[in-house]
Amino acid sequence: YKPSMEPEELFETISQALQASVDRDCLSGWGGYVLLVTPTEVQERVIKGRMD
Repeated sequence: YKPSMEPEELFETISQALQASVDRDCLSGWGGYVLLVTPTEVQERVIKGRMD
């Protein structure tokens, strides 16, 4: 994380961290939600993980 990251860069960083934690433990779930909050909007995105 760097303070001046653009929303897309931040989403990518958060997504990779979330996926790494889900892949490490099969009981963690199958994905997650990422909320990107900027001064002008709030974006909700769904990250799909492995389904085994």
